[in-house]
Amino acid sequence: MSSDVVVVILMAFTMMVSKAFLEPDSAFSFAAFKLVGHEIFGSVSIGTTLGLALVIYMRVVGRQLIVVLLAVGFGASEVLHYLSFDPLLTFLVAGFIVQNLSKQGDKFLHALEGMGSTVYVVFFASAGADLDIPLLLNLWPVALLLAASRSVVTIVGARAASRIARDEPSLARWSWAALIAQAGLTQGLAGQIAREFPTFGPPFQALVIATLAINAIIGPIFFKLALDRTRESKGAALLVEEPDELVPAK
Repeated sequence: MSSDVVVVILMAFTMMVSKAFLEPDSAFSFAAFKLVGHEIFGSVSIGTTLGLALVIYMRVVGRQLIVVLLAVGFGASEVLHYLSFDPLLTFLVAGFIVQNLSKQGDKFLHALEGMGSTVYVVFFASAGADLDIPLLLNLWPVALLLAASRSVVTIVGARAASRIARDEPSLARWSWAALIAQAGLTQGLAGQIAREFPTFGPPFQALVIATLAINAIIGPIFFKLALDRTRESKGAALLVEEPDELVPAK
């Protein structure tokens, strides 16, 4: 989650600077930093308030939580857009507050899991509707290059982090495999870029979706491999890990 928050904040600054160079009627000024600061700190403040409100609701009422989350998701998103705040950062902070600063985290996760199937259908249907097949046929080599580059950076970063943290050997060797898959934050940021930059945004969004599709295929495979190799899955209990291969336990 910490990386998601950093990405959202960096994206806000990047879009501010990019507009000054890419749009002829925009000019770069330090006053723009005030707007970005307003967006970031306002989103964090509203997210904190929303998280505390959800905690109070779950503690006092605790019923029809799925309906409440759907209403908050749709209603708050429109209000946040109107007030020029970032819904992604707001909801990230709200979820962090509920999970880490209250005792309602398990109830909150259970409600999210209950509505997960509906959200996934809407999410992937939206992603499929945004696919431009003729454009993807031209962009697939770049998508493969981006997916491979991201995988290399992930492996190097995970190995370095495990060495600094002095993780156990199996975790240090396979921690990168659990980080290949990407979540919906990338899809949301790509859609935001497509809206903010209509000239090159849609092709960029198609490229991002193509890269996500590659990661969505290989990510779960590597994730399952990481669980088995680090003995975190049920099937791994039947295997004994050796330096080069897995052999059946005697």
